[in-house]
Amino acid sequence: MSQELTAGKVLNPSTPWTERQVPGIQVANEQQTFKATFTEPTIECPECHALVTRTAMSFNAYVCPQCDEHLRMRARDRLNWFFDQVNAELGQEFSAKDPLKFVDSRPYPERMREAQDKTGETEALVVMQGSLKGLDLVACAF
Repeated sequence: MSQELTAGKVLNPSTPWTERQVPGIQVANEQQTFKATFTEPTIECPECHALVTRTAMSFNAYVCPQCDEHLRMRARDRLNWFFDQVNAELGQEFSAKDPLKFVDSRPYPERMREAQDKTGETEALVVMQGSLKGLDLVACAF
């Protein structure tokens, strides 16, 4: 059996069939890898690693559409999802202080600033007033 030379490659009978060239089909030498680009922020499911847009997760009550895993929901998102209509947010005038002068490996005000920067909230507890099925309610979440 003679070996054929095509495009600088030596083909022999031991070459796997998946690597053999098919006559009449042109294959690029370098494989291009395409990456998906999202215009909207995505959330990765910790269970199945599916990427789902934040809007899709919000409409699905933060349950993964692929594997039905229940994901964490921010307090503000949870209350907006719970109420039919939000009328007001209560307690925005309060801010965390350190009246006990708490001492730890890091100063408490530094920990508070870090948590506020990470979450975008000034307090751990979010309180909203709204209506649910025509009933006026006040609810909180953290």
